[in-house]
Amino acid sequence: MIKIGKTIIEQGISEFKNFKKRNTVRAVILDNDKVFMLYSKTFNDYTFPGGGIKEGEDIINSLKRELLEEIGAKTVKIVDKIGYTEEIRYGINGSGSIYEQKSYYFLCEISDIGIPVFVGREKEQGLITKWVIIDEAINHNEKINLTRKEQGLKTVLERENQVLKYLKENLIMRKFEKISKYQNEEFNLPERASKDSAGYDLASIVDEVIKPGEIKLVPTGLRAKMPKNEVLFVFPRSSLAFKKGLMMSNGVGVIDADYYYAENEGHISIPLYNFTSAEVIIKKGERLAQGVFTNYFKTVDDEAEDRIRLGGFGSSGL
Repeated sequence: MIKIGKTIIEQGISEFKNFKKRNTVRAVILDNDKVFMLYSKTFNDYTFPGGGIKEGEDIINSLKRELLEEIGAKTVKIVDKIGYTEEIRYGINGSGSIYEQKSYYFLCEISDIGIPVFVGREKEQGLITKWVIIDEAINHNEKINLTRKEQGLKTVLERENQVLKYLKENLIMRKFEKISKYQNEEFNLPERASKDSAGYDLASIVDEVIKPGEIKLVPTGLRAKMPKNEVLFVFPRSSLAFKKGLMMSNGVGVIDADYYYAENEGHISIPLYNFTSAEVIIKKGERLAQGVFTNYFKTVDDEAEDRIRLGGFGSSGL
């Protein structure tokens, strides 16, 4: 498991010895750019569900117990390991004890939700579950953290925000955005046709005329942000060939996650080939292709260079 961020050291701790060890486990539950968190009415903050690992308890069973207690989740699916944080902090009982705490975070899916059964200090915190946009949680916690003075609690929000920011950069925020050139244009972001549709409809942002035998890059005015382990495949709409006499010249478009950071802002264009003997007219807003997000896998001996992609369309080749 990778370490997320730097070791967080509570203010006032200067001697780094005689630490007590404490391990916790926490769940990350996502829905696009929203995260499922515990909001405390007492402390007015957002934290991830989870808690301490009891002696003799393995980490997964501990997580499932905590999720049953705190959010009433009877069915928990562990999707993936995310990472761990490390804190050097005081205990919350005022004894002056210093703890080296590691908190392990797992990506989870939950179902069969019942009633939470809070125990111990959880009863005093006024906890409720809440879906919150990740940026809202970060901004809220940062404001609250400025006024937090209780010993043993000062590192909590710094830790949670460290993880929230990591998630923002690496796991969530799968979305389409307008590129700067078209920010003021009135057009809808891609949508799926139904709840079970895999593809997001991609449309032209301009009127175009494609001559017979011509290949033309048709702009969408969009870019796509996605987690690092995902790719966006762009397929032609099924009606493109027999209704318009057009086909995608590259067959299937492959939009990598790092294309988002390219010099052209990751602008998604659709390369269309007119295989008819007449001009084909494309109207602004006409749907031409579908984008499907999916995970991909790496080989065990993968040693791809950690290069920064700068070029635009077709720039990943060497």
